[in-house]
Amino acid sequence: MEFDKIEYNLLIVEDNPGDIILINEYLEDAFKQIKISVCRSFGELIELVGRESVKFDACLLDLSLPDLDGKNLITEIQILLPDTSIIVLTGYSNIDFSIESMKMGITDYLVKDEITALTLYKSIIYSLERRKNISKLKESEKRYSHLFNFSTLPKILFEIDSKKIIQTNLSAIETYGYSEMEFLNLDISALFTKSSYKAFLENNPLNKKNSEHVHITKSGRQINVELNSSIFELNNVECCLISANDITEKIQFQKYVDETILKTQEDERYEIGAELHDNVCQVLATGQIYLSILKERTNSEEHSTYFKSINDLIQQLSLIHI
Repeated sequence: MEFDKIEYNLLIVEDNPGDIILINEYLEDAFKQIKISVCRSFGELIELVGRESVKFDACLLDLSLPDLDGKNLITEIQILLPDTSIIVLTGYSNIDFSIESMKMGITDYLVKDEITALTLYKSIIYSLERRKNISKLKESEKRYSHLFNFSTLPKILFEIDSKKIIQTNLSAIETYGYSEMEFLNLDISALFTKSSYKAFLENNPLNKKNSEHVHITKSGRQINVELNSSIFELNNVECCLISANDITEKIQFQKYVDETILKTQEDERYEIGAELHDNVCQVLATGQIYLSILKERTNSEEHSTYFKSINDLIQQLSLIHI
């Protein structure tokens, strides 16, 4: 087989001399640049780690050491080598436990009697890649946790079927007034008014953006919120995450602006109406004066009747504009 040209630093923790020699040969067949350290007991491993500031890419671990074995060995070696891929070397009688140890964090296990240079090479390479992916996943979870917990917006996670709240952040605790434990004893409907919760369910809240609702705090105060929601699966349970933006002040300010604009418009209409009224009254008064002058210069009885009718009409118009 071809040599792997990347340089690796590997650790063998094994007390059987024959197995140590065989594993060394397989490793030298698979890797061109390799440094191999060997410890025959857990005590030797502690001394090695304490003596040298070294990071191992992978550790080939026998589960039965003279001074430690089984679950305790796996637990302790993960504490001692937290950034190292652990590959368990096992016999047929320990296969069940080796499979169980995968749940404890080891990246692979190999049956000693079936090890070849190729299987050992594949196990190490796959374990290293698996370790990288796990590290990326943990980093992603860490970033998500940071974004969730320290977001300035209240964030609430609930199960879609049961509607039970299963997680919330600091901003939600401050906004709604419930403690974290109180939140975990609530279902999501407790945060809505009845009518708003009905609308929330009817409008299919999942993956919905910028929907406005009315929420209730622990003290009973109602707040207007703009919700963004999304669904995802957590531990095989379908969940919904909502972010609640308190827009109460925004709505109150908009109401104030609308009322101010309406009042300004009414005041303007009143001023314009008053000005028109004054102008019309002045015109009508002037018309009456001219009519009186004209009447004095006319003695016709027929004209007098017309003058009277016109004067009455002007008076009626004056009354309308008062």
